[in-house]
Parts: sequence; structure tokens; C-alpha cells
Amino acid sequence: MNNTILKNYFRLIKGFTEQRLEQREWLWSSTESLLIDWCVMNLEADHDT
Repeated sequence: MNNTILKNYFRLIKGFTEQRLEQREWLWSSTESLLIDWCVMNLEADHDT
């Protein structure tokens, strides 16, 4: 019985970790696109002046 609980517990942790990694990738890609937008905006602003 204890073995089953442990297996379920590890499966839960594994699923949670994978979910966190996906979130981190999504966070990074959205941050990256924001940075690119910001750089483009600054370049355009510099060009205008």
C-alpha cells in the first residue's frame, strides 16, 4: 500500500515539474517578444529624432 502512495506522489511531482517547465518556456518566450518589441520601438524613436 505504501508503495502505491509513493508512486502516485512521484507521478504528481513529475507532472507538476513538467507543467512548471512549460510555464517557464512560455514566460520566457513572451518576455523575449516583449524585449524585441521594446528594442524595435526604441530604434524607431531614435530614428525619428
